[in-house]
Amino acid sequence: SYRIVILENLERASLSAPQALLKLIEEPHPQVQFLFTTKNHHRLLDTILSRMTVVRTPNIVESSFEDNSVDSFISSDNLLDKYQIIDDLVKISKDLKSKSNIHEFLEKIIMSIRNSRLKRIHLELVLDSYNAILHNANPKLVMERLAFKLTNR
Repeated sequence: SYRIVILENLERASLSAPQALLKLIEEPHPQVQFLFTTKNHHRLLDTILSRMTVVRTPNIVESSFEDNSVDSFISSDNLLDKYQIIDDLVKISKDLKSKSNIHEFLEKIIMSIRNSRLKRIHLELVLDSYNAILHNANPKLVMERLAFKLTNR
């Protein structure tokens, strides 16, 4: 007796979509339930977030790389090793048709850097790389630039 409307990746909606959606969720039909998914709730309008119940779920995507790859990427001065890690990440992202593994890799780098006082000088560079990929920059180019800059610091 209910209709369930599922909208995935709500943060990717066009600029006009949230305004139209707001009207729907302000005055919903009694027999309709909306389920929205997003990986970036901070990119949604506050007016929309205030009208919903947020349920956080753990990321269940299995890691496609090992933690020693993260340490090696941060600490190694061997650019060829870093480029091999990048090639592996890019290949996996093409196979999955998703950049989630690259985002996860950068998130692990960010966490590792935040936990090390000596490496915190790299945090802004890694965050810039993360944001560039979020904004559809070429992931391989962004990661190679990051590897080069981390090696030369």
